[in-house]
Amino acid sequence: MPSLSSQLVTGLLIVTRYRHRLDSPSKVERYVREHTVRPAPYAPPRRLDRKVAFSVDTRHGWTCYTVVPRNSPTPTQQVLYVHGGGHIGEIISAHWSLIAKLANKGPAEVTVPIYPLAPHSTASQTVPVATDIAADLIARNGAQNVTLIGDSAGGNIVLGIAQTLRRRGLPQPRQLVLISPGLDASKSNPAIASVAPYDRVLSVAGSTASTQLYIGKLESKDPLVSPLYADLSGLAPMLVFSGTHDIHNPDACDFAARARDAGVSVDYHEQPGAQHVYPLLPTAEGASARTLITALVGSAAVGETRASRQDETVQQSPPRQRREAHSQGGCLEVEDALSVFPADLCAVVVAEQRVVEPFDGVGHALVGLSVGRSDVFPTVSHGGFRGG
Repeated sequence: MPSLSSQLVTGLLIVTRYRHRLDSPSKVERYVREHTVRPAPYAPPRRLDRKVAFSVDTRHGWTCYTVVPRNSPTPTQQVLYVHGGGHIGEIISAHWSLIAKLANKGPAEVTVPIYPLAPHSTASQTVPVATDIAADLIARNGAQNVTLIGDSAGGNIVLGIAQTLRRRGLPQPRQLVLISPGLDASKSNPAIASVAPYDRVLSVAGSTASTQLYIGKLESKDPLVSPLYADLSGLAPMLVFSGTHDIHNPDACDFAARARDAGVSVDYHEQPGAQHVYPLLPTAEGASARTLITALVGSAAVGETRASRQDETVQQSPPRQRREAHSQGGCLEVEDALSVFPADLCAVVVAEQRVVEPFDGVGHALVGLSVGRSDVFPTVSHGGFRGG
């Protein structure tokens, strides 16, 4: 059963109708139009300055941030973090908080590309440049010291990078960390229909519409945008996170099985009742996932960290086994959520968040949700606006 903190977050998503902000092609179109005129900020929040140091430069025409521990020697481990947002949303505070944790606790030097968003850049344009940046990191630091991490749409891009590195005859990174990755632009898996009512973050219609803007002229099942159909042989070891209340989950199950069949080492973590990108949320399950990811960045090999952690609470499931949780609740519905969340909705969740782990940034996101700020989560930042 999901933790209390997970139920609280899910209840808040229900009450605020978060999924409905982008649940149709017309809403996606309006969102893109509005954010082309008034781009969202992307700069890291100032509150993180006490933990990590930020620098910024331009690589292959993209703005890139470098994040390192404050007042510490430069780490040997390198991370390329590619943020999610349905290919149309900017990096947000919750992303920056996880990035700061990776840098500070890994420790690692984290490169964060501010990539152009769809439809102003499509897969055929975005993936080659992202691959150039990854290839530079590997060439400078050695493949054994480079980890690629991506959540949601960012996980999709990371898999595009890995395929492109292989096609170019370049080394694979040490490992790939995929957080609720988008794996099939066609959304053709029939099991998605049974999961969709329980996903309080994504809708099938909205996710499909935003992904179509990223596809450009490619076919929906082209491996570059739908890695579920890719030749996965020779790709780096993978750590994959997926919640059963995420419309990407059925594809994640199949992807993990296909990757293993192709000879790829896969550590697959399926969390019953968890929402899309649950490792970014202020829940007990999210805290466990963040701890595992951070430890993995500093470990010697994929799988070693899990074996050495006796208190690991994230559950791992056979990829081919469909969970009954797809069609069973385990989370609060609207009536229950209203009874749990009094007038100050965010106070309850943020209080629970502090019990789980003081994870800066996600609390701000939930505060924004509770007052109706649905701009792909708010971000507390300064400057750093960009256009298409």
